[in-house]
Amino acid sequence: MDPKEKSFLSEISDISGQKLLKVDKVGYGRNGYVEQRNHIIKLSISNLKLDYIPESIENLTELNALHMGGNYLTKISDPILTLKNLELLEAWENRIESIPKDIGVLDKVWRLHLAGNKITELPFSIGNLPMKKLYLKHNNVGYVPESIGNWIHLDVFGLPINNLPTLPETISGWKNVRVISLWQNKLKALPDVQLNVKELRINNNFFTEVPPRVYEIKQLRKLWLNSNQLTEIPEISSGHLQNLWFLDLQNNLLSSLPKSLQYLPNLRDLRLSGNLFESYPSWLDSLKGCKVDTTTHRRQIQQPDYIGVKKYVKYLEDNHLPIEHLVEIKQFQRFLENEKGFSRIVKAKANDVKDYIAQGAITAFTLRSLYLYFSWLQDYPLRQIIKKELENFAKIMSINLQDVSRLAKESLAVTSLLSLDVTEEETPSIVSRPQIIEHKIEGEEWEYFVARLEITSLDALKILLKSSRPKIALEKFANSQNRLPETLIESINEIALECIGDLLLDQETYQITEKAYEQKLREISL
Repeated sequence: MDPKEKSFLSEISDISGQKLLKVDKVGYGRNGYVEQRNHIIKLSISNLKLDYIPESIENLTELNALHMGGNYLTKISDPILTLKNLELLEAWENRIESIPKDIGVLDKVWRLHLAGNKITELPFSIGNLPMKKLYLKHNNVGYVPESIGNWIHLDVFGLPINNLPTLPETISGWKNVRVISLWQNKLKALPDVQLNVKELRINNNFFTEVPPRVYEIKQLRKLWLNSNQLTEIPEISSGHLQNLWFLDLQNNLLSSLPKSLQYLPNLRDLRLSGNLFESYPSWLDSLKGCKVDTTTHRRQIQQPDYIGVKKYVKYLEDNHLPIEHLVEIKQFQRFLENEKGFSRIVKAKANDVKDYIAQGAITAFTLRSLYLYFSWLQDYPLRQIIKKELENFAKIMSINLQDVSRLAKESLAVTSLLSLDVTEEETPSIVSRPQIIEHKIEGEEWEYFVARLEITSLDALKILLKSSRPKIALEKFANSQNRLPETLIESINEIALECIGDLLLDQETYQITEKAYEQKLREISL
C-alpha cells in the first residue's frame, strides 16, 4: 500500500481508537477498507464518533466510495473535494450544516446520502454531479437550485422531512426518475411542467388541491396525497392515470369522491380514512379489482381515524367558528404521524402536545384550536392533562384561551418559542425543545432493517432469495396471505429506505435491486 494512504489509516485509528482492517466489502455497518492494486478504493469510517476527517484523506486518490455516517462531523472538508474518483459519498446522521459550494468538482458522484443533518440549501454546483440517487431526509432544506434539472439520469430524489416550499421548473429534465419523495415539506404546489415518475410522495404538505399536472403522468403507479388539506378531487379525464394502482387520500378534508375513480383500470389499493364523507358512495362497490374491499371502504368512510371529526365539524358550524380549526387539528395529526408514528389523534399524550408546541413557531390561533378540540373531547381520558399543558403555555405567551368568542378573529401573527427570554427553570416543561424521534443506527444497519420487518415481509424476502422465479413466487405467497405483492414490496422498501438508504426491491421485476444487497441478506442468514 502507498505509504501516504497507510499513514491516513494510522491517523484514523489514533483518533477513533479503533484499527481499520482490510475487508472484502464496506458499508452497511461494516467498517474498514477495500484495497485494489495497492490503493484504497472503498472506505467506511461510520459510527466512530469522529468530529473531523484528517486532511491526509486527500492522499486516497483512487477512492471511489466513502462511508462516514453516524459521526459528529460539521462539514464535508475541503480535502474530500480533491477525491476526483469518488462516486459514492455517505455522511448520514452527522451535524453537517451546509454542502460545499464547490461540491460539483466531484463530477463522478452519483449517490449522495446526507440524511439526518442540518443542511438548509443545495449549492448551484450540485447540478454538475451525475446524480442517480439523492437522500437528504430529515434536514432543514428550504431551497434547491435550478441546476438540479441537469440530473437526466436521476432515479431517486429523496428529500422528505425538510422545509422546501417549492421546486424549480427545471425538474422537467428528469426523464428517468422513478421515485420523488417530498413528504413533510411546505409545498403548496408543484411546477407546471410535465413530470415522468412512477412514485410521487407529496403527502403531509399544504396542498389544497391536486396539482393538475399529476393527472398527466403516464407512468405514475403510486401517488401519496394523504395528510394535506384537499377539499375535493377533480374528475379524472379519460386516458389519465391508466397505470395508477395505489392512491392514498387519507386525512384530508374530502366530503366526496369523483366517480371517474371507478374507471381507473389498474387501481388496486385505495385509502380513504380520516376524511369528512357524509355517506358511502355506492359506486365504490364497482372497484372489483381493488384490494380494499367494500367492507373496508365502508368502515374507512363511516369511521374516520380520529375521534368524532364529523361531530366536531358540526360543533364548529353550530358555534359559528371557522373550519380552519379543523385544519389546525389535522396539522397536529400530521405531526403525530411523522414524528411519533401514530395514525390517530386519540393516541396523543401530554408530551406529544409539548413536543408539537416546542417544535418551533406556533400561532395563537393554533394554540386555541388545540385547546378547543381537547376541551370538546368529553370522553377522552387525557383531555384534562393536555388542557392543563396548553393553559400553562398560554400563560407564558399571554394568550387568553377562555375567550372562545374571539377565536375566529385571532391574529395569525406567529410567536416563536425560540424568542422567549426565559430559562428552563423558570418555565414549565412544555417549552422544552422536542426530542427528534429517529433511529440512530449503531453498527449493523441490515440487522436493524431485518428487525423492523413484520413476519409476512420477512417471509416474502426469504422466498425471493430462494426462488429462481421471484415474481411468480411472490405473487403466489402474497395470494396465500391475502395481500398484494406490490403492497408487500412497498412495505419492505419503506423500511429499507429508512435503514439502509435505498430501495431494496424492484417494483416491476420483484428482484433485489443490487447484487451486494442480496449478498448482505445471505450473510446475515435471512
